[in-house]
Amino acid sequence: MNVVILSDYGHLNGAATKVALLSARGLAELGCTVTYVHAVGRASPLLDHPNIRVHDLAIGDVWREPNPVKAALRGIWNPRAGAALADLLAGFSPRDTVVHIHQFTRALSPSVLAAAARSGMPWAVTLHDYFLMCPTGMYYDDGRGHVCDVRPLSAACALSACDKTSALHKTVRLLRQFAAARALAAGTPMTLVSPSGYGRDMARPFLPADTRYVVVPNVVDIERAPRADVARNRRFVFLGRLTRDKGVLVLADAARRAGVELAFVGAGAEEEALRAHCPDAAFSPWTTRAEVIGHMDSARAVIFASLLPEPFGMSAVEAIARGVPLVATATGAMADTVVHGENGLLVEPGDVESLARALTLLKDPAVADRIGREAWERYWSDPSTPQRHAERIAAVYRSMLAARPSQDMAHAWVPV
Repeated sequence: MNVVILSDYGHLNGAATKVALLSARGLAELGCTVTYVHAVGRASPLLDHPNIRVHDLAIGDVWREPNPVKAALRGIWNPRAGAALADLLAGFSPRDTVVHIHQFTRALSPSVLAAAARSGMPWAVTLHDYFLMCPTGMYYDDGRGHVCDVRPLSAACALSACDKTSALHKTVRLLRQFAAARALAAGTPMTLVSPSGYGRDMARPFLPADTRYVVVPNVVDIERAPRADVARNRRFVFLGRLTRDKGVLVLADAARRAGVELAFVGAGAEEEALRAHCPDAAFSPWTTRAEVIGHMDSARAVIFASLLPEPFGMSAVEAIARGVPLVATATGAMADTVVHGENGLLVEPGDVESLARALTLLKDPAVADRIGREAWERYWSDPSTPQRHAERIAAVYRSMLAARPSQDMAHAWVPV
């Protein structure tokens, strides 16, 4: 089986690229022939495998284009990327080739969606965000500070001041969204690979009726180890962007009410406000992978306080895999993963009191130990390791190829 994987970046640059790279490596180790297509940066050492061929388009990140007009036009539709993918796919047989797109908004543009749809090959997109449906990518109104309540690409959407950057930036994103919608209707139906049932259900109302859906949890690159001794830890740790939409200001208020010790790992626009609001909190930047895991292992609990309807939460799942209790907002994919009071705690997004109660409950070391143990045992009973993820996604690819002649996938899905 041939697999063509596309992602804006060739090197590790965020969770979406990490999933693309680890997926490529895992599939290669299963014996698939993988072609990894990227537009920005050098190829990761993860792609150094005899079954992987790297195809560098050398296009560059639109955010680094000094000319704003050129950047906007390339972001809306990059004909060079689409033509390059079409030429590449012309050398493969539709009978044994699957195209899988992970990320396209930073360099590749919706042109690669159209090229994949017109190739005649089964093709898929992983739902790392909501850019297939929503101009800002997260169904979140940053101007009003809550989950979006208007239909994407409607008149209300066009008039909404939801983009955190500017109205002009929102206009460019709207144009890109119209281009993506046209690309999705350009040929054979897309398969949406969602890392959670939550993300699938969020996307379904806004995608073409013939879109096919499958849920495959994202690959989690974390080794099995004895669970963290959370009962001996005191700090409650937040890992991620220090921005308002990640719920960090809500967490700061809740921690003060609960009287718990906080540590923030990451950086963002709200760091200065958090330092003033939480003078006793610890702050650490994103550093090495080992240090991030160390922060998890030293936590009483990890807090995932996002106000966004997240399709997945990589650091949240990694914390569970270390046996650390997770406190997560009930909007987003963690509501699929966490059973309240068993392997974690769910709270209402933006609700200081709800979050404060959860933090207070976990101040009891016995409660934290029980929840951490349950989290660890549940995760490792069916982990999303690189090998397991590769097996799952390869099974989906085989189903897509088996259904290709009839273009009817309904009978072909395998349970994953």
